[in-house]
Amino acid sequence: DEFDNIDLRQYCHYPETLPTIEKLLEVCAELSDEAKELIADYMRNISESDEDVSEEENELLLKVKESFGLTAA
Repeated sequence: DEFDNIDLRQYCHYPETLPTIEKLLEVCAELSDEAKELIADYMRNISESDEDVSEEENELLLKVKESFGLTAA
C-alpha cells in the first residue's frame, strides 16, 4: 500500500480518532529492541523536523523510550 497524504491529514484534523499513546505502547511492547529503537528514532526525527523540539515532544519521546526500556540518550 502507498502512503496516503490525504488520509494522514484527516487524522491530523481529528486527533480524537487516533489511538492513545498508552494503547500504542501496549501494542509495541512485544516488538524487538531493534524495532523499538527504529520507532524511537523515527519519532525523534519527526520532532526535530521543524528544528524546534517542544517540551511536550520531549516528554512524549522520553515516555516512549522509558516504556521501550531504551536509554534516554
